[in-house]
Amino acid sequence: MAQHDVIVVGGGPGGSTAAWRLARAGLRPLLLDTAVFPRVKVCAGWVTPEALADAQVDPQKYPLTIQAFSACRFEFDGARTETCWRRPASYGILRREFDHYLLDRARAAGVDVREGARVTAVTEEADGVRVVSPHGTFTASVAIGAGGHRCPVAHALGDVSEHEEVVVAQESDPPVAPVDRGAGQVVGRSGALRRAGPEGLWVVLSQG
Repeated sequence: MAQHDVIVVGGGPGGSTAAWRLARAGLRPLLLDTAVFPRVKVCAGWVTPEALADAQVDPQKYPLTIQAFSACRFEFDGARTETCWRRPASYGILRREFDHYLLDRARAAGVDVREGARVTAVTEEADGVRVVSPHGTFTASVAIGAGGHRCPVAHALGDVSEHEEVVVAQESDPPVAPVDRGAGQVVGRSGALRRAGPEGLWVVLSQG
């Protein structure tokens, strides 16, 4: 048995940030994740300024791939709608970089990070929570479930609705050459062209 103050299941942005804050507060968090980082994470490559603020990440100081977006254009069946903002409405990041960066930040703060550790059982004990994984059996007073849709903590201790649905999406980030705005494609080299949903629906994000 290994004793920790808190066990965090899930090493994504939410789990790693929670563990990082707990370690900075003087606690001894353990973080378990099935994946080995850096991992491939499909979709979720846009984060809002509010999300970055919650994670205490300054976009001006973030050392990896990040692209501010202040304009968004939707085109479908010949129709076009464009919205612009005075300041960035979102940022484009690569999740394999972003998640790994946050996990390394937690590790540097003293979090006991165990990668490749799939949680196989979670039980509530008289004095806390017991979590079993290939890395061992761990106990703590508190467990945080940050494992996404199939989080073992949520399924073992939470109230997961039977009506919860999984939405399947497709995302594509093809390289796009700069073209004229009037041609109806991409605005400059700073643009990011993504196809989402039905065939022929394109979303163009740019710096305006």
